[in-house]
Amino acid sequence: MEKMNYSFNLSDVISFLNSNDLLKKNICFENDFSLYGFSSIFETTLGTISWASSKKKSLVDWSTINCSVIVCDQEFEKEFENILQNVIYLPVDNPRKVFIKLLKHFYPEKKLNGIEKTAIISENCKLGKDVYIGHFVIIEDNVQIGDNTIIHNNVYIHENTRIGSNCIIHSGAKIGIDGFGYEKQEDGTYEKFLHIGGVTIGDNVEIKSNTCINRGTLSNTVIKKNVKINDLCHIAHNVIIGEATIITSGCSIGGSTKIGRNCWIAPRVAIREGLTIHDNVLIGYGSVVVKSIEKECTIIGVPAKPLKKGKD
Repeated sequence: MEKMNYSFNLSDVISFLNSNDLLKKNICFENDFSLYGFSSIFETTLGTISWASSKKKSLVDWSTINCSVIVCDQEFEKEFENILQNVIYLPVDNPRKVFIKLLKHFYPEKKLNGIEKTAIISENCKLGKDVYIGHFVIIEDNVQIGDNTIIHNNVYIHENTRIGSNCIIHSGAKIGIDGFGYEKQEDGTYEKFLHIGGVTIGDNVEIKSNTCINRGTLSNTVIKKNVKINDLCHIAHNVIIGEATIITSGCSIGGSTKIGRNCWIAPRVAIREGLTIHDNVLIGYGSVVVKSIEKECTIIGVPAKPLKKGKD
């Protein structure tokens, strides 16, 4: 558990949940009490809040539970309220989603803003309000960064990059580097395809550590709003990623591939160049995608093939 330097009461939690219409029943308790933080259901601590789901109950050793409050679904509460009797249950529709809201409300992240002295920023860049630029960041010419965006240490942002508002770029990411494009010559050597495009990143995008996003050749590589890209991914030139798509760790997206909205791409997926992945597609762990994918499809394997319709 991460120790908090202040406490809050159970009544504060219930008031927050009720004000957001999240609780599924009225909670009655005789005595209010203080809470000191949040803990994982796998390593609970007295005086903390945890969360649990009936879908994952088999993964937990319930004899070790020691937290004071559990955010859970109604099915979980019905099954365990007579087993874990010294716990206050807060039933909600989606325990994980509600737990995230509680964390943000009672344990806000440290606000970062300003420009560290070791950052190098070209003169003709445009930075929005309350932007944070970390240590040893390098930002080249003709870069725009929107309001409230955080650029962590050791990020390199190349020329002709546009980053929206409320984005987070984590340490070691490289945005706007040249793509891998060559043409073989008659003498057996390779001539590089000059990249003159840029990168456009929408609002509320998060790009994790050591991910590389190539600039476009003639047009831009585009990452649309609400996209989340995990560590160690490679996004090649001219790729377009649709809104609210999740790309997990270690994925490689080939050049000029178009990915739709609300897709989920599991770790270690490789997608060849020039494909179209339509909306609401789920691609399973370690898949190699060599053909375009229709919408609302789940695929997995090497080569990847449809498993079933939908994401559930």
